[in-house]
Amino acid sequence: MLKTYYKSGDWNLICDVCSSKIKASKSKHRWDGFIVCPSCYETRHPQDFLRSKADKQSVPYSRPRPADVYVHSCSIQTQSDYADMGTADCCRADMNFGYTYAELVAGRI
Repeated sequence: MLKTYYKSGDWNLICDVCSSKIKASKSKHRWDGFIVCPSCYETRHPQDFLRSKADKQSVPYSRPRPADVYVHSCSIQTQSDYADMGTADCCRADMNFGYTYAELVAGRI
């Protein structure tokens, strides 16, 4: 039967899903707020109604992270007495090992 017939107290509307023209008396309200025809109607999924218990997200005990410990050590390369070649608190005036500054910079040692 065509959807353009007259029925007293009824009106035409468009399905929100498939855009087909239906009478208001045949329409259904779906759980998500759409007004749909009987072929587009679907019930809400049962998994939407499940309630789960809350997980305990905390650990049983914890400690703060210990402070970083810096151990200063000197090596042969950091004890050089040439400018910009040694490390602070490691340079010694007698630690040139017989090499010239040019040899140290060129990396020939």
